[in-house]
Amino acid sequence: IGYLTDDDLVEFLKRCALALKSGGGVVVIKDNTCEEEAFIVDRDDASVVRSLPYVLGLVELAGMRVVYQRYQEGFPESIFPVPIIALKPKT
Repeated sequence: IGYLTDDDLVEFLKRCALALKSGGGVVVIKDNTCEEEAFIVDRDDASVVRSLPYVLGLVELAGMRVVYQRYQEGFPESIFPVPIIALKPKT
């Protein structure tokens, strides 16, 4: 999701929600997150690292809800935290 604009990410999640069978399945996102800023733009590779609250705000705009969330374990302290987030459409 780090290579999508905010608007594109919201639209992508909306399309994912529509593609899920009624009552079944989840959409899982897993990406780097930052902690101090709302987002960090990496101009070298044209990506963005968003904070977890920022990502969750975009999830909300897409009409989805979090059904499971945890952080990837075993990564070095020197890299960005990586949450794993399972989403379902709001009912």
